[in-house]
Amino acid sequence: VASALILAAQCCEQLNSLVLGARMRQLAAIFASFDYQMKGQEFIDQSPWPMQWMDSMEGILWSMGSLKQYELSVEPWRGSSLRNALAGRHGQALPTRIAIVSVCDYDAGQTPLARLSKINAEGYAKRHGYDIVMHDKAPVFSDPLSSMLTDPISHRPAAWSKVDAILMSLAEGKHDWVMWKDCDSFFMDHDIRLDDVVAVADHAGLSGGNGELTALQTLVSEWLAGPQPSQSNGSGGTSLPAGLLSWYDDLFAKHWQRAAAGSLEFGELENTTLGWKNWLFEERAHHLIASEDGLMLNTGNLLVRASTWSWQFFQ
Repeated sequence: VASALILAAQCCEQLNSLVLGARMRQLAAIFASFDYQMKGQEFIDQSPWPMQWMDSMEGILWSMGSLKQYELSVEPWRGSSLRNALAGRHGQALPTRIAIVSVCDYDAGQTPLARLSKINAEGYAKRHGYDIVMHDKAPVFSDPLSSMLTDPISHRPAAWSKVDAILMSLAEGKHDWVMWKDCDSFFMDHDIRLDDVVAVADHAGLSGGNGELTALQTLVSEWLAGPQPSQSNGSGGTSLPAGLLSWYDDLFAKHWQRAAAGSLEFGELENTTLGWKNWLFEERAHHLIASEDGLMLNTGNLLVRASTWSWQFFQ
């Protein structure tokens, strides 16, 4: 799969479709990285498929360099610092309820990172009136689907708990946005407000406002309650994994049908065998704010809108 995507990227680059080419190379790296981590570089380099690990990494660096040049040509502000990019907008955004969430699961006897990160985040949050949620241990989001987790939680890297921590804050329904920050990331410019950042992302006014949060609260209430004993969907009942997953798929489908006041009308669902449907591809409002490093998407810091779209994405 990775080698096919690299060939597709090369075709895109020959056609001067640099953005699509960069995305193809990033996707190729995601597939190849699994074999790299599990089986090593030699396994990839000696396979019959037309790709070499280091060549693929160098290809991404070249492709991303071209992509960044293109972005600068159409959006010059990308070359500015965040402070300069937000110039003229400081303090103009309406107050937004924001929670800053992090997991600092570190041994205090080995590193002071958790304490320093908490001091930094608390100082920033207090200055701008944000709430802060710092988990000392990797949290696990609990819902009726938790029964399907058969492996010990200790087998899962703590980094994956960011998904659980985000879901937990979204489920509370108290904030318009949730900011995830890795424990080893720090606020360096305390004058910059997250309100101004999300206001820039929402400049087109595509969000559903408070209606989105209300819709999320309704969905989460049904989600946590789960299927009732009397409910069955013909898949062997909702107590079995297949039936339980089907019930939650139906819950999402029912929710999108209720979202008639949204900005989109969702058509027939597609790509269901891969788990990706039209709700992902057709949405035009901004629900995630993230950044890219020299290789691909960086999830060290994320801003997540409290919306049903975000809930479905992280689920």
